[in-house]
Formats: sequence, C-alpha cells, structure tokens
Amino acid sequence: GGNCAQWAGIYQSDALSMGLNNGKKPTTQPLTVSDTQYDLRDSFFTSPYPHPSYIILDENLVVTSKSVGPCCGYVSYYDCTDDVALGLDETLTKEIYAVYDRQIDALVAVEETTTTTT
Repeated sequence: GGNCAQWAGIYQSDALSMGLNNGKKPTTQPLTVSDTQYDLRDSFFTSPYPHPSYIILDENLVVTSKSVGPCCGYVSYYDCTDDVALGLDETLTKEIYAVYDRQIDALVAVEETTTTTT
C-alpha cells in the first residue's frame, strides 16, 4: 500500500541511501499514479496482482514492458536489501532506454529519408 506521496518520499530517500543520482536528492522521478479503484492494475495485470508492479509505455501508450519489483514477496519492505532493490533500477533503466533508442532510430531514419529525397 501507500499513497503516491509516501512512495515518492521513499524513492527520494532510497536514491540517497543507495548512492543513486550522484548523491543528490532527486527532484524528478518516475511517474507514480494513484490507482485507488484498481482500474490500471486490473487493465495491465492479472490475478494475483503482484506488488509492486511496473509497466513501461511508449509514446503511443503501448506497453513495451511489464515487470514485478524485485522485492515482491518479501514480508516487509525492510526485508528487501538495497542490493536486491537496485535490480529494479537496472531493469527499468534498460527497458526505458530500449524505448528511447527505438525513438531515436525512428527519428534518424526519417531525417535520412528526408535528406535523400530533397
């Protein structure tokens, strides 16, 4: 559980304690959406609804990746070590950059086509 403000606070403090973001408290962070009616959860995931769950959407809001956080299944949030939790940063970074790279490749292809046809 927890609301968006609580998760944002945890994200900021964890980033500092784990040495992420060059030791600075993050001022921007991943989009966290309140889903108190479970509409998004029910649309993107199936029972038994692992928590926390993550999706990566592209610019067309198409799901490019779904995953469950590495700490899913731990009895307590604090049972999950920083080393285990850092696996999430690696996973999400890889998946987000895959979307970015595909977008850049598409832009380059359009620019090359435009240049050769003019």
